[in-house]
Amino acid sequence: QIVQGSVLASTARMTIEDKDLMELVRSEQDVKQQINAYQSLMQDMFSKSITDQYQHNIDKVRSVIETLSAARNVILDEIGKRFPDYANMIRPRKHSLGEIQKQLRAEEVLISIYSNNTSTFVWAVLNKGAPVMTVANLSKNDLEKLVSDVRKSLFPASDTLGQLPAYDFQKAYELYSVLLKPTEYLWRDAKDIILLASGPMSQIPLAILPTRAFQMEQEKAELF
Repeated sequence: QIVQGSVLASTARMTIEDKDLMELVRSEQDVKQQINAYQSLMQDMFSKSITDQYQHNIDKVRSVIETLSAARNVILDEIGKRFPDYANMIRPRKHSLGEIQKQLRAEEVLISIYSNNTSTFVWAVLNKGAPVMTVANLSKNDLEKLVSDVRKSLFPASDTLGQLPAYDFQKAYELYSVLLKPTEYLWRDAKDIILLASGPMSQIPLAILPTRAFQMEQEKAELF
C-alpha cells in the first residue's frame, strides 16, 4: 500500500503544470515522509521497556507527529482548493455506508477500529443490514501499550534464541476479547475479514490474536 500510494502520488505530480502547486505537492509529500519516519520511530520506542524518561520521549515524538499532521492537512486543504482532481487522487472522498456495502460480498465483513484519548470504537459492517458498533473502555495510549507488548515477540530486540521473549497470549487475547469478541457472532462464518484501522491496530495482523484464552507452559528443559 505504501509503494502503491507513492507511485500514485508521483504519477499525479507529473501531471501538474502549475509551478506554485508543484511546490505545494512537494511540501505535502515531504511532510508525509517525516510523519512516516516519526511513526516508525515511535513504534520502535514502544517495543522497548518504557521508563518515565522514555515515556517523556514518546510523548515528544507523538507531539511532533500531531504538529506535522496538522501542517499536512493545511497543505492538503490548499491543494484541494486549487487542484481538486489531484486532491481526489491522494485523498479520495469518503464513501457512504450504502456504497461500502455494495462492494462487500456475502462472505465478507468489514471491521473498522478507531481510538481516541478515552475509548476505542469498533464497527462491523456486512453487505446488508445495519452495522454494529461497540465501544471499548480502552484509550489510544492503552491500546498502543497492549499492541506494543504483543509486538515484542514478533520483532524481538535480541537475536539469541534463549533470549527471545515468549508470545504474550494473555495480552493478545485481551485485544481480541475487548475489540472483536463483542461482534464475533456477526462475522464468525465470514471467509474474508477486511480491516480498516489507523494507529496501533494497524501494526499487527488480526491472525495473530487468539480467539480463546490460552497459556503456553513454560519450557524448563534446556533448548539443546
